[in-house]
Amino acid sequence: MDVSIIIVNYNTLQMTKECIESIFKWTKDIKIEIILVDNGSNDGSKEHFEKDKRIKYIYNYDNLGFGKANNIGAKEATGKYFFLLNSDTLLLSDTISHFFYFMERNTDIASCGANLISANGEIVTSHGRFPSLMYEFSAIGFSKLYNSIFRNKYARSQTINEGDILHPHYITGADIFIRANIFRELKGFDEGFFMYYEETDLYKRMQNLGLRSILLPEVSIIHKVGGSQKKSCNTNKFKILFASKIRFWAKHHHHFKLKIVRLFSLLQVLSHITIYRANFKEIKKTIFTTPVPTDLHHLH
Repeated sequence: MDVSIIIVNYNTLQMTKECIESIFKWTKDIKIEIILVDNGSNDGSKEHFEKDKRIKYIYNYDNLGFGKANNIGAKEATGKYFFLLNSDTLLLSDTISHFFYFMERNTDIASCGANLISANGEIVTSHGRFPSLMYEFSAIGFSKLYNSIFRNKYARSQTINEGDILHPHYITGADIFIRANIFRELKGFDEGFFMYYEETDLYKRMQNLGLRSILLPEVSIIHKVGGSQKKSCNTNKFKILFASKIRFWAKHHHHFKLKIVRLFSLLQVLSHITIYRANFKEIKKTIFTTPVPTDLHHLH
């Protein structure tokens, strides 16, 4: 098997159907398998996909998170390469063959990704930089003073036109094409990240091994929810995101930086108080009481 495409679905029946159909429509020259891991959808996904004999369908009765679901799919995969693809994407060409032959020719590359665009053609996040104290400081609002430098040197989320696409720190989890042996060597995603930062952590561990990745700007993929979204305050989402943020910093940095990150995070919230005002007390509590995960205590 050349490529195993692993897709995680959670109540995105229609988008997942369209994603899978785009794969079959465009992929011509190589042997593929599609592994769909369902995190307990209740929108009719189970009834629909368990009948589709073209794919391997795995149904989890609980929402296990993005990273763990991908790891489950990887255990069933037989391809030389894994293509971790979001359910809200659409292929626009024979992307998978292009990635496959590129990786076959360039054996020094560990993974690659595409230029991501929204459904209306807007260029959206395809890669980014690892979190840094400079990023956290800039995110308070100071980035406006040096926006071009910030977007190219410090931003966690970057488009194909920003940063260094020949040496991206990480490729967004929407479309990671990675050598299967490397993914297995790294033991896949850290399942301590339920959502957010899981791909950032994966690529940080790849960097620690001296592995290089690249973006291929000649390949475009639609990422439907990658476009501009209205900013709003969802307290539960903030808690999940912040827990992942703390896990990343605790795992890869000295503990004193965690204290600075918590302070900068509070200042970031204060600088956007119109968004967070209604839930400020709960969010402030989250910032200062989210603990270092117990499995990382030995690092601190």
